[in-house]
Amino acid sequence: LLNAVDGQEIGQAGRHLLTAVSRCANPGMVWNEEGTSVGRHWGEGPTLCEGVPLTVECRTGGRSVSLFSLNPDGTRRAEVEPALGDKDPAVYLLGPQHETLWYELVIER
Repeated sequence: LLNAVDGQEIGQAGRHLLTAVSRCANPGMVWNEEGTSVGRHWGEGPTLCEGVPLTVECRTGGRSVSLFSLNPDGTRRAEVEPALGDKDPAVYLLGPQHETLWYELVIER
């Protein structure tokens, strides 16, 4: 999921929030037979989430692009280096190795 943080169109200069997650559940969570509700059977925390291996390509068009892994509170954890060095498109390999579900993509003007 990609969201524009600064109100710009997706892919335009500014900050974007990239969320990459698959399954999430609390230990002990119990679904009804139809699989439509847990009712009051939410289980206990902490919630366990599965990170998604993901390849992200950013066509930079000469603009500077940076990608940061984020902490749960939205603060930057570390910059993610492009997998192919300084090339266009910038290619990032994301996944559980970054120990996060959230990334900040920054496209400079």
